[in-house]
Parts: sequence; C-alpha cells; structure tokens
Amino acid sequence: MKKTLIVIVCLVLAAMLAACSAGTAGGSIEGSLEDIMAKVYEGADTEQPDVWNIEINDENKEYYFGTADIEYKEAISSDAMINAVAHSICLLRLNNANDAAGVMEKLKANANPNKWICVGVEEEDVIVDSVGDLVIFIMAENAEAYHESFKALAK
Repeated sequence: MKKTLIVIVCLVLAAMLAACSAGTAGGSIEGSLEDIMAKVYEGADTEQPDVWNIEINDENKEYYFGTADIEYKEAISSDAMINAVAHSICLLRLNNANDAAGVMEKLKANANPNKWICVGVEEEDVIVDSVGDLVIFIMAENAEAYHESFKALAK
C-alpha cells in the first residue's frame, strides 16, 4: 500500500512539473498587445532603453523570431530605438493556447542573441514563456525582470 501511494504521489508531482515547464501555469492576460507590452515595462524593475513597438508580419517575422515557421493571430516587437542596443521583446497572440508549447520550442531553438551584429545578449537573457494564448519572447539585458513582470499580469 505504501509503495502504491508513493508511486501515485510521484506521478502527480511529475505531471505538475511537466505542466509548469510548458509555460506559466493557467491564467490569461487581457488587453491589446500594446497595452500588455506597456504593463510589462511598467512592472519591470530595471533600467530600460527607449523603445518602439513594431507590428510583426509575414515580411519581417523571420528577423524577429529566427524562423518564418510560426503561426499566430497577431504579434508585436518592442525594440530599442538605437540598433546598437541589444533589446527585443516580442508578444505573440496565438490562434490557440494549445499551440504555445510548440511555438515556444521553435522560438527558443531559433533565437539568435546576436542578431544585432555588433551587440548581443547572453544566453540567460533569452527567455520564452506563455500565459494562455499569449507568448513572450525576450532577448534583452535583465530579461528576468521583464519575465517576472509578464508573469505577474496573469489572472
């Protein structure tokens, strides 16, 4: 009986860990991508460069994602206004929240932390996560501050 109980507890814990590793567990984030991006910056406790939001479309998505093989409903990137600053935060609203794990895997596999040629970020400053149908793809100094701010928006 004890062995069976231990096995069941281990299976439950493994299932919980697998669910958490696929993205921020549960919840959603409401609002336009521009509003969500503004809240991510507002909640991040770090110095931030001057940025602008750029709509990601079929013509430029390979530059931002590292691959053109990602389907989404809408997406924006918030990039530094000066190209000599390595800073890019992308928000993607997916067609289906069930696609998040696959999209995150593609983003992480194709991320180029040196895409700015003269500057780059460290591997630990490349973060991909999701809440519901919303994926965030961060390549920036102090990426964890932006990531924590994004997770805090989940309801």
